[in-house]
Amino acid sequence: MGMTEALMEIYYFSAIRDCISSAFGVRVLRLLKPSQRREGWVGFDQGWVRTDLSDVELYRQLSGALQSGATSVPRLYFGFFLQFKIVDIMRRRSKYTPPPILSEYYRSELDLTRSQESGSIQHHLLVRLAGIQGARVAYACPMFFDLDAIYDPPDLSTLRCVPVTSTTPLFNEGERHFIAVQRPDSSSGYWCSNPIQMEPISFSQWIENPRLRPAPMRGDSLISLIRSATEVCTHDLQLAGTSVHPGFVLPQSFTILETTKGTG
Repeated sequence: MGMTEALMEIYYFSAIRDCISSAFGVRVLRLLKPSQRREGWVGFDQGWVRTDLSDVELYRQLSGALQSGATSVPRLYFGFFLQFKIVDIMRRRSKYTPPPILSEYYRSELDLTRSQESGSIQHHLLVRLAGIQGARVAYACPMFFDLDAIYDPPDLSTLRCVPVTSTTPLFNEGERHFIAVQRPDSSSGYWCSNPIQMEPISFSQWIENPRLRPAPMRGDSLISLIRSATEVCTHDLQLAGTSVHPGFVLPQSFTILETTKGTG
Protein backbone atom coordinates (compact mmCIF):
# COMPACT_ATOMS: atom_id res chain seq x y z
CA MET A 1 0.00 0.00 0.00
CA GLY A 2 1.44 3.37 -1.01
CA MET A 3 0.37 6.86 -0.14
CA THR A 4 -2.46 8.23 -2.26
CA GLU A 5 -4.43 11.46 -2.18
CA ALA A 6 -7.56 9.55 -1.11
CA LEU A 7 -5.72 7.81 1.73
CA MET A 8 -4.36 11.10 3.02
CA GLU A 9 -7.81 12.68 2.92
CA ILE A 10 -9.28 9.80 4.95
CA TYR A 11 -6.37 9.89 7.40
CA TYR A 12 -6.72 13.60 8.19
CA PHE A 13 -10.52 13.73 8.18
CA SER A 14 -11.07 13.28 11.93
CA ALA A 15 -8.63 16.11 12.68
CA ILE A 16 -10.28 18.35 10.06
CA ARG A 17 -13.71 17.57 11.53
CA ASP A 18 -12.55 18.38 15.06
CA CYS A 19 -10.88 21.62 13.94
CA ILE A 20 -14.08 22.85 12.26
CA SER A 21 -16.18 21.73 15.24
CA SER A 22 -13.98 23.72 17.63
CA ALA A 23 -13.68 26.83 15.42
CA PHE A 24 -17.42 27.20 14.81
CA GLY A 25 -18.92 25.57 17.92
CA VAL A 26 -20.73 22.88 15.92
CA ARG A 27 -21.07 19.12 15.98
CA VAL A 28 -20.49 17.30 12.69
CA LEU A 29 -23.33 14.89 11.94
CA ARG A 30 -22.48 13.67 8.47
CA LEU A 31 -19.86 13.83 5.72
CA LEU A 32 -21.04 13.88 2.10
CA LYS A 33 -18.88 13.41 -1.00
CA PRO A 34 -19.84 13.34 -4.69
CA SER A 35 -19.97 9.89 -6.27
CA GLN A 36 -19.60 10.10 -10.05
CA ARG A 37 -20.15 6.38 -10.37
CA ARG A 38 -23.67 6.72 -8.98
CA GLU A 39 -24.31 10.25 -10.28
CA GLY A 40 -25.11 11.26 -6.72
CA TRP A 41 -23.61 11.30 -3.25
CA VAL A 42 -22.08 8.96 -0.73
CA GLY A 43 -22.47 9.89 2.93
CA PHE A 44 -21.03 8.75 6.26
CA ASP A 45 -22.51 9.48 9.67
CA GLN A 46 -20.68 9.62 13.00
CA GLY A 47 -20.49 5.83 13.13
CA TRP A 48 -19.15 5.70 9.56
CA VAL A 49 -22.36 4.06 8.40
CA ARG A 50 -22.62 4.59 4.67
CA THR A 51 -25.62 5.88 2.78
CA ASP A 52 -26.11 6.67 -0.92
CA LEU A 53 -28.15 9.63 -2.12
CA SER A 54 -29.18 10.91 -5.51
CA ASP A 55 -28.82 14.64 -6.07
CA VAL A 56 -32.64 14.89 -6.02
CA GLU A 57 -32.73 13.24 -2.60
CA LEU A 58 -29.99 15.52 -1.28
CA TYR A 59 -31.88 18.62 -2.43
CA ARG A 60 -35.03 17.26 -0.78
CA GLN A 61 -33.20 16.81 2.51
CA LEU A 62 -31.63 20.27 2.34
CA SER A 63 -35.01 21.86 1.60
CA GLY A 64 -36.63 19.76 4.32
CA ALA A 65 -34.09 20.98 6.85
CA LEU A 66 -35.18 24.54 6.09
CA GLN A 67 -38.91 23.82 6.35
CA SER A 68 -38.61 21.90 9.61
CA GLY A 69 -36.20 24.36 11.22
CA ALA A 70 -38.76 25.58 13.75
CA THR A 71 -39.49 22.11 15.13
CA SER A 72 -36.06 20.48 15.05
CA VAL A 73 -32.43 21.32 15.73
CA PRO A 74 -31.35 23.49 12.76
CA ARG A 75 -28.65 22.19 10.43
CA LEU A 76 -25.71 24.18 9.16
CA TYR A 77 -23.56 23.09 6.23
CA PHE A 78 -19.95 23.59 5.21
CA GLY A 79 -19.15 23.01 1.55
CA PHE A 80 -15.56 23.35 0.35
CA PHE A 81 -13.07 22.07 -2.22
CA LEU A 82 -9.96 20.64 -0.57
CA GLN A 83 -7.72 18.94 -3.12
CA PHE A 84 -5.16 16.70 -1.46
CA LYS A 85 -1.73 16.35 -3.09
CA ILE A 86 1.11 13.97 -2.34
CA VAL A 87 4.28 15.83 -1.33
CA ASP A 88 7.63 14.56 -2.63
CA ILE A 89 11.00 15.28 -1.00
CA MET A 90 13.34 16.55 -3.72
CA ARG A 91 16.97 15.75 -2.92
CA ARG A 92 18.39 17.70 -5.86
CA ARG A 93 17.46 20.60 -8.09
CA SER A 94 16.07 20.20 -11.61
CA LYS A 95 14.90 22.40 -14.47
CA TYR A 96 11.57 22.71 -12.66
CA THR A 97 13.12 24.09 -9.45
CA PRO A 98 12.56 27.84 -9.01
CA PRO A 99 15.81 29.81 -8.53
CA PRO A 100 15.24 30.81 -4.87
CA ILE A 101 14.74 27.16 -3.78
CA LEU A 102 17.71 25.07 -2.66
CA SER A 103 17.93 21.30 -2.35
CA GLU A 104 16.50 19.59 -0.43
CA TYR A 105 12.97 20.91 -0.85
CA TYR A 106 9.35 19.74 -1.03
CA ARG A 107 6.97 19.81 -3.95
CA SER A 108 3.57 18.61 -5.18
CA GLU A 109 2.76 18.28 -8.88
CA LEU A 110 -0.28 20.05 -10.28
CA ASP A 111 -2.60 18.03 -12.51
CA LEU A 112 -2.66 19.76 -15.91
CA THR A 113 -3.95 16.78 -17.90
CA ARG A 114 -7.45 16.72 -19.38
CA SER A 115 -9.91 14.20 -17.96
CA GLN A 116 -11.57 12.02 -20.59
CA GLU A 117 -14.71 11.78 -18.46
CA SER A 118 -15.32 15.45 -17.63
CA GLY A 119 -13.22 17.16 -20.29
CA SER A 120 -11.71 19.32 -17.52
CA ILE A 121 -8.18 19.94 -16.28
CA GLN A 122 -8.08 19.57 -12.49
CA HIS A 123 -6.01 22.67 -11.74
CA HIS A 124 -7.97 24.86 -14.18
CA LEU A 125 -11.23 23.58 -12.70
CA LEU A 126 -10.19 24.46 -9.14
CA VAL A 127 -9.28 28.00 -10.21
CA ARG A 128 -12.66 28.42 -11.94
CA LEU A 129 -14.50 27.02 -8.92
CA ALA A 130 -12.72 29.58 -6.74
CA GLY A 131 -14.50 32.30 -8.72
CA ILE A 132 -17.92 31.20 -7.45
CA GLN A 133 -19.33 33.39 -4.70
CA GLY A 134 -19.03 31.56 -1.39
CA ALA A 135 -16.76 28.81 -2.76
CA ARG A 136 -13.62 28.02 -0.78
CA VAL A 137 -10.85 26.14 -2.57
CA ALA A 138 -7.41 25.01 -1.43
CA TYR A 139 -4.73 22.44 -2.07
CA ALA A 140 -3.93 20.31 0.98
CA CYS A 141 -0.31 19.18 1.10
CA PRO A 142 0.38 16.66 3.88
CA MET A 143 3.94 16.77 5.16
CA PHE A 144 3.61 13.06 5.81
CA PHE A 145 6.40 10.76 4.73
CA ASP A 146 6.29 7.68 6.99
CA LEU A 147 3.63 5.23 5.85
CA ASP A 148 3.83 3.34 9.16
CA ALA A 149 2.56 6.52 10.87
CA ILE A 150 -0.81 6.02 9.17
CA TYR A 151 -1.83 4.10 12.31
CA ASP A 152 -1.07 7.07 14.58
CA PRO A 153 -3.61 9.84 15.32
CA PRO A 154 -3.42 12.55 12.64
CA ASP A 155 -1.38 15.64 13.47
CA LEU A 156 -3.10 18.59 11.81
CA SER A 157 0.06 20.71 12.15
CA THR A 158 1.58 18.61 9.36
CA LEU A 159 -1.19 19.51 6.90
CA ARG A 160 -0.28 22.59 4.86
CA CYS A 161 -2.85 24.46 2.78
CA VAL A 162 -2.33 26.53 -0.35
CA PRO A 163 -5.46 28.61 -0.99
CA VAL A 164 -6.67 28.75 -4.59
CA THR A 165 -8.33 31.95 -5.84
CA SER A 166 -9.57 33.22 -9.18
CA THR A 167 -6.16 34.90 -9.64
CA THR A 168 -4.12 31.71 -9.08
CA PRO A 169 -1.96 31.07 -12.20
CA LEU A 170 -3.57 28.58 -14.60
CA PHE A 171 -0.54 27.30 -16.53
CA ASN A 172 -0.96 25.47 -19.84
CA GLU A 173 -2.44 22.06 -20.49
CA GLY A 174 0.13 19.28 -20.65
CA GLU A 175 2.94 21.26 -19.01
CA ARG A 176 4.53 20.27 -15.70
CA HIS A 177 4.13 22.70 -12.82
CA PHE A 178 4.34 22.36 -9.07
CA ILE A 179 3.74 23.75 -5.62
CA ALA A 180 7.21 24.09 -4.08
CA VAL A 181 8.37 25.02 -0.57
CA GLN A 182 11.81 24.96 1.00
CA ARG A 183 10.74 23.37 4.29
CA PRO A 184 7.59 21.63 5.56
CA ASP A 185 6.76 24.68 7.72
CA SER A 186 7.78 27.39 5.22
CA SER A 187 5.58 30.49 5.28
CA SER A 188 6.36 31.24 1.63
CA GLY A 189 6.64 29.10 -1.46
CA TYR A 190 6.11 29.10 -5.21
CA TRP A 191 3.80 28.10 -7.98
CA CYS A 192 6.43 26.92 -10.40
CA SER A 193 8.32 26.18 -12.65
CA ASN A 194 7.68 29.79 -13.76
CA PRO A 195 8.03 30.93 -10.16
CA ILE A 196 5.13 32.92 -8.74
CA GLN A 197 5.31 33.45 -5.00
CA MET A 198 2.50 32.22 -2.77
CA GLU A 199 1.91 31.75 0.96
CA PRO A 200 1.26 28.24 2.28
CA ILE A 201 -0.55 28.16 5.63
CA SER A 202 -1.56 25.53 8.15
CA PHE A 203 -5.03 24.03 7.97
CA SER A 204 -5.86 25.77 11.25
CA GLN A 205 -4.84 29.12 9.75
CA TRP A 206 -7.08 28.42 6.75
CA ILE A 207 -10.04 27.78 9.05
CA GLU A 208 -9.27 30.82 11.22
CA ASN A 209 -9.01 33.28 8.29
CA PRO A 210 -12.44 34.84 7.55
CA ARG A 211 -11.43 35.60 3.95
CA LEU A 212 -10.32 32.04 3.17
CA ARG A 213 -12.30 29.65 5.34
CA PRO A 214 -15.55 27.94 4.41
CA ALA A 215 -18.46 29.62 6.15
CA PRO A 216 -21.49 27.83 7.62
CA MET A 217 -24.50 28.04 5.33
CA ARG A 218 -28.15 27.05 5.26
CA GLY A 219 -29.52 24.40 2.97
CA ASP A 220 -30.68 26.84 0.27
CA SER A 221 -27.23 28.44 0.07
CA LEU A 222 -25.60 25.01 -0.23
CA ILE A 223 -27.99 24.07 -3.05
CA SER A 224 -26.99 27.28 -4.85
CA LEU A 225 -23.28 26.47 -4.39
CA ILE A 226 -23.75 22.92 -5.70
CA ARG A 227 -25.65 24.13 -8.78
CA SER A 228 -23.10 26.85 -9.57
CA ALA A 229 -20.24 24.38 -9.16
CA THR A 230 -21.99 21.83 -11.38
CA GLU A 231 -22.33 24.50 -14.08
CA VAL A 232 -18.61 25.23 -13.89
CA CYS A 233 -17.76 21.51 -13.98
CA THR A 234 -19.85 20.83 -17.09
CA HIS A 235 -18.48 23.86 -18.97
CA ASP A 236 -15.83 21.92 -20.91
CA LEU A 237 -18.31 19.22 -21.91
CA GLN A 238 -20.69 21.86 -23.23
CA LEU A 239 -17.88 23.52 -25.22
CA ALA A 240 -17.03 20.13 -26.74
CA GLY A 241 -20.61 19.85 -27.95
CA THR A 242 -21.12 16.49 -26.30
CA SER A 243 -24.66 15.10 -26.49
CA VAL A 244 -24.09 12.77 -23.54
CA HIS A 245 -25.58 13.96 -20.26
CA PRO A 246 -22.55 14.74 -18.09
CA GLY A 247 -24.13 13.24 -15.00
CA PHE A 248 -22.88 14.42 -11.66
CA VAL A 249 -19.37 15.75 -12.28
CA LEU A 250 -18.39 17.58 -9.12
CA PRO A 251 -14.76 16.77 -8.27
CA GLN A 252 -13.85 14.40 -5.44
CA SER A 253 -12.25 17.35 -3.65
CA PHE A 254 -15.75 18.68 -2.86
CA THR A 255 -16.74 17.96 0.73
CA ILE A 256 -19.96 18.74 2.58
CA LEU A 257 -20.18 18.62 6.37
CA GLU A 258 -23.66 18.58 7.84
CA THR A 259 -23.53 20.05 11.34
CA THR A 260 -25.68 21.22 14.21
CA LYS A 261 -24.97 23.80 16.89
CA GLY A 262 -23.07 22.56 19.92
CA THR A 263 -20.01 20.32 20.19
CA GLY A 264 -21.41 17.86 22.69
